[in-house]
Amino acid sequence: MAAPKVDKIIDGDTKVTGSVDLNQPVPAGTTFEVVVTLPDGTQKSVTLGADGKFSIDTGTLTGGKYVDVQVVAHNGEFEKSGPKVSVLVDPNLPVVTNPLDNYVVSPPVVNPIVDGDTKVTGSVDLNQPIPDGTTFEVVVILPDGSEKVGMIDANGKFSIDTGKLNKDDQVKVKVVAKNGQYTKDSNVVQVTVGAKDAGNNGGGNGNGNNGNGGTGGNNGNNNGNGGTDGNNGNNNGSGGTGGNNGNTGNNSGSGNSGSGSNSGGTGTGDGLSGGSAGGMNASNPNGGSNSGSLGTDLMQRGAVGSSPTSTATGSQAASGKSSNSGLLPKAGEKTLGVASIGAMLLAAVAVMFKKIFKRKDS
Repeated sequence: MAAPKVDKIIDGDTKVTGSVDLNQPVPAGTTFEVVVTLPDGTQKSVTLGADGKFSIDTGTLTGGKYVDVQVVAHNGEFEKSGPKVSVLVDPNLPVVTNPLDNYVVSPPVVNPIVDGDTKVTGSVDLNQPIPDGTTFEVVVILPDGSEKVGMIDANGKFSIDTGKLNKDDQVKVKVVAKNGQYTKDSNVVQVTVGAKDAGNNGGGNGNGNNGNGGTGGNNGNNNGNGGTDGNNGNNNGSGGTGGNNGNTGNNSGSGNSGSGSNSGGTGTGDGLSGGSAGGMNASNPNGGSNSGSLGTDLMQRGAVGSSPTSTATGSQAASGKSSNSGLLPKAGEKTLGVASIGAMLLAAVAVMFKKIFKRKDS
């Protein structure tokens, strides 16, 4: 007996069809029946046609289940069954191809990893075009075999926390493309954790700015720079201003504040009103000297003249030691003091001569 040839059965079909190649010669009076056993065990049968074909109504068939088909020969009271053929009812699922079949997943570019790092970072240059619905992730395989997974951002970069990594550790990194039920890996990049670069300590010396010399006897000098118009001062802070403030004290250490003298104009008064010319200025605690030179009625103190109203234009000289330093006057300061006394003496002599000539005239 020949086995039946069953046509393909798919989900939803309601017939089973096929054909049988009968062996020849067929005994006279023999007929053939095709029997179909359904998944629930019920049977359907039909007589085989003279052309060797058959078609049996079965009701709706469900995909994924089997249907058995068999040919039975009858002759009188005798019968003989042929081999049984089991056919799977096709679920008739749509044919889907893997969208990643022809897509090449680019391997990652991994940034250097050094001892103590706790992240693995890098980038992926994704090949274009990317199949619709495809996503990417980066998998880091640590030395102990465990895996850490991170996503690739819109710029193709990734950063994955790994815990502390040690020098000479071997870290493997790969990119995995996913699309539906399909996945595809890139080539694996292996990175050895390097030693941490100790780096170089930068060094440099800052340069401070020295102060500018004072002008016109007004400003002291920082760091010992000479002033102009005869005023010198060593202050390391700020020099005195205006000639009247000769000393500002030493801010760091000791030093002499600026010194200088200003002269007045020619006086016309007579009479000795304030003692000798050029006495020490009692109001100047720093030892500055008044040099009343030839001004109208001269100086208020130490000038010669009898006018009760003083219009002298002389000023204090910022000469003297710093109240904080305790240093002796410099050589230039001594010379300036002598010159001041000399100027006052000359002024006194001039006034005396005027007085004598005035008496003679009278």
